[in-house]
Amino acid sequence: MSVAAVLVALFLAWFLQHEGLDRADKWSSVVFGSVSALVAMVGALAWLWRLGDADVDDRRERSLSRLADSQREQWTAEQAARRVRDPWALNVRWVSSTRAQAASRSAWASVSTAATVAQGPSAGGRV
Repeated sequence: MSVAAVLVALFLAWFLQHEGLDRADKWSSVVFGSVSALVAMVGALAWLWRLGDADVDDRRERSLSRLADSQREQWTAEQAARRVRDPWALNVRWVSSTRAQAASRSAWASVSTAATVAQGPSAGGRV
């Protein structure tokens, strides 16, 4: 891009030098007036483009806000339906299986044996 700008500038300098002083003044006014008008137009279009993007950002924020509100409403309804915030305790009934009872008896037996060994024979089997 910068190489092209340098080449254009060199061509304009060569062209204006060969046209003579009177005609070079007229040509430079036309060329640089056109370039300045083009730069102003590009700047205005860029400003309008960004102004249009602000509207898109505002619509995006409103859409995200509505989505968050609807999600919050859905979660609140789900909490109410499942009684997540209900302070009452749940009724739970515990039943030990035969395997769990056997495991607990063997574990208790090993604990009591270890306690008897640690206390010595004078404890008389008391734990």
